[in-house]
Amino acid sequence: MDLLQEYGDSSDEETTTTTTTKQVEENNNNNNNNNNVTKEFKSFKPSLSIAPSVKNIQVLENKVDPNSKILSYNPTVESLYGETEGPETPFTRSKQRIDPSLKNHKTGIVENYYINDFSFKDQYYTYKSYGYAADPNTGVIVGDKDSYINHHGASVYNNIKQQENNNNNSNKKKKRDNDDPSDVKGYMGPWAPKQHEIDLRNKLQQQDEEDAATVGVEMSVEQKAYLDMRKKQSIRDKEASQVTSVFYGKERKDYMGRSWIEPPSDLKTGVEVDSFLPKKLIHTWTGHNKGVSAIRFFPRYGHLLLSASMDSSVRIWDYDARSGDIVQDYDQHLGAINTITFIDDNRRFVSSSDDKSLRIWDWGIPVVIKYVSEPEMHSMPAVALHPSGKYFATQSMDNQILVYGARDKFRMNKKKRFTGHTNAGYACQLNFSPDGKYVISGDATGKAYFWDWKTSKVIKSFKAHDDVCIGIEWHPLETSRVATCGWDGTIKYFD
Repeated sequence: MDLLQEYGDSSDEETTTTTTTKQVEENNNNNNNNNNVTKEFKSFKPSLSIAPSVKNIQVLENKVDPNSKILSYNPTVESLYGETEGPETPFTRSKQRIDPSLKNHKTGIVENYYINDFSFKDQYYTYKSYGYAADPNTGVIVGDKDSYINHHGASVYNNIKQQENNNNNSNKKKKRDNDDPSDVKGYMGPWAPKQHEIDLRNKLQQQDEEDAATVGVEMSVEQKAYLDMRKKQSIRDKEASQVTSVFYGKERKDYMGRSWIEPPSDLKTGVEVDSFLPKKLIHTWTGHNKGVSAIRFFPRYGHLLLSASMDSSVRIWDYDARSGDIVQDYDQHLGAINTITFIDDNRRFVSSSDDKSLRIWDWGIPVVIKYVSEPEMHSMPAVALHPSGKYFATQSMDNQILVYGARDKFRMNKKKRFTGHTNAGYACQLNFSPDGKYVISGDATGKAYFWDWKTSKVIKSFKAHDDVCIGIEWHPLETSRVATCGWDGTIKYFD
């Protein structure tokens, strides 16, 4: 039955079957030909493999990739340490196993060896400089043998020392040969200059003479006069720049060896005392040749008085009545700065200027935190801080003393205004008594004024100087004594 079903009646089917059979036979023939060509091509390949089989170290030792961020198991130290790529080598760290009991370091054995630090550095820098060094154990030279021969085996230290000796020997200059003491003008003995100094001096003198001759030809009379004036001015500047000091006291140290600048042992600080107004003049100093512009007591003890004068001198005075002997840029101001006063526990300071303004700054920060300037304000050339630290007073050029707060807002206290003196045109100093009860100031007529701090009224005034009373200070411990200075060149002490 199967044969009958496969049998077809149509002649077309026979033709199709025949065609298909031929195509299959042709394809088989083509495939056989290709296989023969492939076999022939493969026959040209060498049958011997030159590259040996290599085992990957990562597969063999199960190394962990150092770039992996996740560990799915707990690896050993050996799998985390060492090479991750490359062939298997018998000399890797994992192959060189050391008995753990013999290890004194994580990766092996470290032996202690003592070597002198100087010897080590000597050989180290010799190798860096010359390319050779000496083995400390055997003394054998390691490195560049030619360099060793050229330097005659010298190390860095020995070579430097030798060069210094050579330089010293070569730089020795012979002194001028004139050892005859009978030659009064020519003999200089051990103070004679060296020959190279004499040659240099002569050379410079010759150059100066040549320059002077050239200048004399080219310059006019006016230019020569200008040069002479400049030369004289430079000489005066050099003379003025010389700083000298003279001690007028009897002894620089007392019988116990204490310096004259140390305070007496009987003076004590930190004691609360009441201040009193002075009644009489007890001493006058007349050491300055011109007007005295400022005076200051020494801090805390006030045992010495410092004065600055217009005669370009600064002097320190001992006011013992028994002897009476003399002993960061902050650039926002538009005019000359007159005073700087620290306030608020030295964290801030106030600056006054000729631009008729007050500026409050934070210490170390060149930014104004408070700017005080009003149309009716005048220049304030003197500022003083109240002993309580809550206020500071300013000497205004319109004959009055103004008070400002020294804490947060720095506002002017309109209830406290001290008037009655004349200071227009003069930077008269003002001050406070140690307990803060009184305000004191000098004026242009030579008077000293005393005001009550609470009532702002004048309590006392007297003639202190014949000229302007420019400075006034209250003694920090002797609370009834006041020192004044004026442009008449005197310093007076009142009690």
